[in-house]
Amino acid sequence: MKIHLYRNVSKPGDSSLADSIKNVSHMALSGREKLIDGKLIFLERCSTGDKRLFSMDFTYRRTTSGPGHSVVGKETTDFELENEVGFGEQTAIVYDPKHEYIAVQYNHHGPRAATIVRYLESFNKKPLKWNPVLRNDVYTELAKSGLQTKLRLKVDANQITEKMYRENVPLAAAHDIRKQTNAGMIDMIISLGQG
Repeated sequence: MKIHLYRNVSKPGDSSLADSIKNVSHMALSGREKLIDGKLIFLERCSTGDKRLFSMDFTYRRTTSGPGHSVVGKETTDFELENEVGFGEQTAIVYDPKHEYIAVQYNHHGPRAATIVRYLESFNKKPLKWNPVLRNDVYTELAKSGLQTKLRLKVDANQITEKMYRENVPLAAAHDIRKQTNAGMIDMIISLGQG
């Protein structure tokens, strides 16, 4: 399990993240499901227990394949599912609208932050932006580190959309690798020359 911290960034005239969440959570559950990046996603639960924090579960619905039913000493068998029944893969989120922080708890295959942002945007048609929050000591470490000779980064190629590809030239290589290899996560190390 991983927990990532983001900060919601808004400009005057942008829609409020709290309003976006409220609008979706007041809809009937059956009307919340959207196809984002080729996957069905919906806001499954939203509560404001202490009237300050939003606690949410976002879910991918997977109907094409799933885990098997396994018993010691027996072969694994498929689950017999009814029509329109599938497996849900969840991501939990806590949002603090006062400070604009969003904590995202990932399980193995649940929706990622970028997908959740696009999901919420699809309901209100106004942009949302979540910036990753780094530890305070990261800036000090970078300032003290001197000349960097290698840069290591990961690109989640499954999250690269055609729109992103058209708008951001540096993603072109990762996009091509994804198409050629059907890759998911691409781990890159870039060696920098002297100077």
